[in-house]
Parts: sequence; C-alpha cells; structure tokens
Amino acid sequence: MAINTYGAVEENDPRVATPAPVHSTYSEEDTAAQAGPSLLEELGREAQRDITRTIRYEVKDREGWEVEFTNNISTDDYKRYQNAGTKNGKKDASQADLAKIAGMPLVERNTGIYRRGQLVTDQKGDPITFRSEEFLEMFRVFTALDAVRKFLGDGYTISLANDLYKQAGFNEDAAIVDPKNA
Repeated sequence: MAINTYGAVEENDPRVATPAPVHSTYSEEDTAAQAGPSLLEELGREAQRDITRTIRYEVKDREGWEVEFTNNISTDDYKRYQNAGTKNGKKDASQADLAKIAGMPLVERNTGIYRRGQLVTDQKGDPITFRSEEFLEMFRVFTALDAVRKFLGDGYTISLANDLYKQAGFNEDAAIVDPKNA
C-alpha cells in the first residue's frame, strides 16, 4: 500500500501494516452462558422451588403471644374443612359451624406457639403446637379444636383462618398484567 497525493492509502505499501484477523476465543456455548439461563431453564428452576411459607400472627387479647402456621393448604384440604363444618352432611351454609371450619386448618397447619418471639417447647425440646398434649391439658379440653377456640376465641379463630386461606392463595386477588407493558 502507498499513500497517494490525496492522502489515501494505496495497496502494496510496505510501510502500512495490515491488521491481523481477530479470532473469537468464545464459543456459542460461552456466549449463551454469559447471557444467563434461558427462560425455559428459569421455568425449570421455578418448578423446583417450594412456595410453602410460614406465617406468624400475634394473638389478639394475649399480649406477647404469637402463633405460626404453614400456608400449605390444598384444595382437597379446603373441601374437607368445609365438609367437616357442616352439620349432618348438609350443604346449607346456615347449618355450618364456622369456628370448626376455621379451626381445622389452624390445628393442622400450626407449626409453633411463641412467647415474645421465642418458640415454646416441651421437655424434649419439641415445639408446642395446638395438637400437643401439654397444650390440651393446659386448657382442660379433649380436642385441639376446642383448645384453639379457647386460646384464640371464636372470632379471632375465624379471622386467622380467613387470612391463612388467603396466604395459601384462596380468595386472593389475582394480579392482571398488561402484556404491552410487561
């Protein structure tokens, strides 16, 4: 290459070096790895994730006391609670025992009772729950449902159950997404 009178480079001038070709040191796999997981891989990871959570509530009218539950309630559980709360198998809502319908998930999903943030345990170190013999004995009742109702009161039993159902996804407002803004 040579430079002509107009300042342009002409071919075959030994003073001008030709740049060496650039070869990529990254393969297509490396490029994909740098870009992150694919949407399908992300969905696969999400499928493995457990969506069960624990929720802790303060106990109304019992200062410093808290109760904790798992939100893992299936539709079969939900149906079973509803059926158990009806008298003589009738489906009439006016015949339903609301405290029983509400108390059952609280009894079954209770993971612990807390005093000022500390888990209450038995002599062996196991968490005290609504199903624990010690809990039933303290409230002088024979069933966990009766103990829950005595500990929380019927109104608060229903309120907690309603929120626990919501935390499990029942009666939850679904979020609508506008695909144009997604």
